[in-house]
Amino acid sequence: GEANGRRRAEQLITAIAEGLEQEPIARRAIRQLDTRPEDVAVIALCEALLRTRAAVADLAYELLATRNELQLLVSGHRTGEVPEDVRALQGWRREVVGGELLRLLDGGLELRVGPRGVEVDETA
Repeated sequence: GEANGRRRAEQLITAIAEGLEQEPIARRAIRQLDTRPEDVAVIALCEALLRTRAAVADLAYELLATRNELQLLVSGHRTGEVPEDVRALQGWRREVVGGELLRLLDGGLELRVGPRGVEVDETA
């Protein structure tokens, strides 16, 4: 009832006051993307692989990487400076898709359309 609502309101006010006393969470610097026209198709291939692996793992693909992170990955790979802070290259995400993204960019994987959608194969 009313007492419960008042107690929750007081808890919320206390939590906000405590939060205001804390240091702000540091934001990552936004990097300038060096995306070139030829990167667009490569980013699309990476996104196709990402979506395929996310579907197999029954995950929302956004949990693995954002399009911005794929752009960073592709432009970084092209310049030889692969950004390791891209989420898809860390921890369990690397196991699900990150390692394959790097192999795709290195030419070690190919994507094709098969009866069940996008299929991933090792290159010869």
